[in-house]
Amino acid sequence: FRKAMEDSMLTGMRARDLDGRLTYVNSAFCRMTGFSADELLGLKAPMPYWDPERIEQTYALHREILAGGSSADGTEVRLRRKNGDVLDVLVFEAPLIDAAGRHAGWMGSVLDITEQKRAREHALQQEERLQQSSRLITMGEMASTLAHELNQPLAAIASYTSGCINRLQDEAPLDRAELLDVHQRIARQAQRAGEIIRRVHDFVRRSEPKREALDLAAVIRDAIGLIEADARKRGMRIRSELADGLPQVPADAVMIEQIVVNLVRNAMDSMRDTPPPERTVAVRTAREGRFVTVTVADRGAGGHGHGAQHLPHDRRAAPRPPGLRIAPGRRYHLHPLTPGGRRPRMNTACTHIIDDDEAIRDALEWLFKTRGVPCRSWASAEAFLADWRGDWRGCVVLDIRMQGMSGLECFDELLARGCRLPVIFITGHGDVPMAVAALKKGAFHFIEKPFNDHDLVDLVEKALATDDERLRVAASRETIEARLATLTQREREVMEQILEGKYNKVIADELSISMRTVEAHRSRIFDKMEVRSAVELAQLLTTLRN
Repeated sequence: FRKAMEDSMLTGMRARDLDGRLTYVNSAFCRMTGFSADELLGLKAPMPYWDPERIEQTYALHREILAGGSSADGTEVRLRRKNGDVLDVLVFEAPLIDAAGRHAGWMGSVLDITEQKRAREHALQQEERLQQSSRLITMGEMASTLAHELNQPLAAIASYTSGCINRLQDEAPLDRAELLDVHQRIARQAQRAGEIIRRVHDFVRRSEPKREALDLAAVIRDAIGLIEADARKRGMRIRSELADGLPQVPADAVMIEQIVVNLVRNAMDSMRDTPPPERTVAVRTAREGRFVTVTVADRGAGGHGHGAQHLPHDRRAAPRPPGLRIAPGRRYHLHPLTPGGRRPRMNTACTHIIDDDEAIRDALEWLFKTRGVPCRSWASAEAFLADWRGDWRGCVVLDIRMQGMSGLECFDELLARGCRLPVIFITGHGDVPMAVAALKKGAFHFIEKPFNDHDLVDLVEKALATDDERLRVAASRETIEARLATLTQREREVMEQILEGKYNKVIADELSISMRTVEAHRSRIFDKMEVRSAVELAQLLTTLRN
């Protein structure tokens, strides 16, 4: 029966005496390595299943285990099967105690993790390819600008060289100082072109994530240099305010550069409608406790960027202080090499948290802070309503059950006050019917406890985007109504006829005015409504009705 149990085990088992000599192996261990028990029993290190390319490392590990066993989490070792195939295993080693209670050797259990490790490495490779694809897409979008930027120093070099040739072909005496100055300029332009090529190459090259101590200021300068030409093309400026004396941070330079490039591009996208003198992106660094913070700030309205930017996580590297946080806008942070983050909203947008549980409020505030979502919290519905102003922007995260005024009562009061902010209810399982009732009244969404933090932040992001769109539509409606208010009664009458598709002659007959008068009214209507045709006018008024 004992033999049957041993043979049915999937885990490899081996025993060694105090000298490291194999005294027992089970069938699973033999199947893993491809060696029979007769071939293994009695052998001492080096073992035939050790990887010949890692003999020294395996020897060191062997001595370490004999000295004190393996760690509680096990020890990863790469071996070789008898047929030469790679075998990755996880080894757990414990003292072997005999019947008399004496330490007689070591008993080890061996798990074959070859497939799991291969799958893990494949996943890491896929993540690496995705990051490289993202960098290639970014570079493709900036290709024409970079080509122009590279052409600038090359054209200068060509011009300088042609001038030198002309000087050399001239019979006049050579001015050595002049030629020296020109050649120094050529060297500077060549260095400039080389820097552009180096930045592009470093940005798009495929490489495994590599965390190493880096000078953050140098990485940011490279990122700005890469996108500066695109900024000039868009009529924007990038201002860097890099603090002196910052410590080096453990991170992957290419990934940090990619994040900074994406955030600056998002900032420029958000300033499309900003007046040209104000189109400035500020990139700042600062030391905040054990963190080095990078802030990317703009003067735009937000909403035109590429969405969330993620700093890929290298699971094989252990975090080391000091850490790094990257913040576009006011208080947006990405923690050291951890996925997450969102672009900032407009200055006044805020997520209003209403919950009577202090721990929930504190946890949500921290969550939103780490994901770049501006927020403020209230301990009760009454406190929130006392502070409430009609011009607030953003969304509301509201607990459905609270002491005093409930979440539903607070929602009803907000509706009565004309509040249009999206409201997300936090509910317990038994509160779902109440949350559904709130949805029918116009609530944005609800999420059940216990909830996934990222799901909640995603809901908040959608709610903030919804509020942005609501305000954009409201602003558009006000603009159209203001234009309509400038029309005279006669111009409104002519406009109604135009919208019905009637010709000028028909309009003139129906309104008992001359065609010239109709044409004059039509021209003034188009000017006041800021359209160029009847089709555009119809589209504009359809937007107002919708």
